[in-house]
Amino acid sequence: MEIKHEMIDDVLVIRLMTDRVDAENSEILKSQYRRLAAQAPKVVMDLQGLEFLDSTGLGVIVFCLRFSQENGGLLKLANLSTKVRMIFEITRAYRVFDIFDDLGTAVKSFAV
Repeated sequence: MEIKHEMIDDVLVIRLMTDRVDAENSEILKSQYRRLAAQAPKVVMDLQGLEFLDSTGLGVIVFCLRFSQENGGLLKLANLSTKVRMIFEITRAYRVFDIFDDLGTAVKSFAV
């Protein structure tokens, strides 16, 4: 799994360059997130292009949220596909995440 990142203002944007987060590649996301988010309290994870998320993948995204919160930060999600959004709705995970339709709105939400 390739993960790209950049700073937009003072917000770390993490882009998953894959169409799947599952048991096979979720540990990569976990370790990369831990490394990147340790330096930035404001994080947006851009899920554009992600089409498949299994329970392990969802668990890792929840881990990322907890990691940020435990380190005084916050994780927000952007650009969920219809399939991935459905997983968040079925599992009610949408209740614990700030989810935005686009990256720009997610980044701007930190300024409020």
